[in-house]
Order: sequence, then structure tokens, then C-alpha cells
Amino acid sequence: SDEAGIPLALTIDYDTLKDNSITIRDRNSWHQVRTSIDVLSGLLLKYFRRSLEFNQLGQSV
Repeated sequence: SDEAGIPLALTIDYDTLKDNSITIRDRNSWHQVRTSIDVLSGLLLKYFRRSLEFNQLGQSV
């Protein structure tokens, strides 16, 4: 995703199966947050509309 210029990478892992959460990584800072899949679409919409900063998308990993 970095080489393609995609601003965010979403990671689904074994913890996703346990607690229905997903990791989001910022391409530029490599900062990662973890958030619930249930609220993901709403958070991403606000992020891309610049209503939220990256660190507001979830809990820092």
C-alpha cells in the first residue's frame, strides 16, 4: 500500500476474530490505531472529510 500511495492500510488479524477490531496504519507516520469494525466506515468518512485526525480513529497500538 505504501508504494501505491494508499494513505491508510487496514490489517485484519487473529484479534479481529476475537474482538471484532481492526488495525489502521497511516502511510506517512507509520502510526497505528486499533478500532472496532462496527464504527470503521463512519470514522473513515470523517477522516477523509478532514473532520477527524488520524489519532482520533482509535486506540494507539
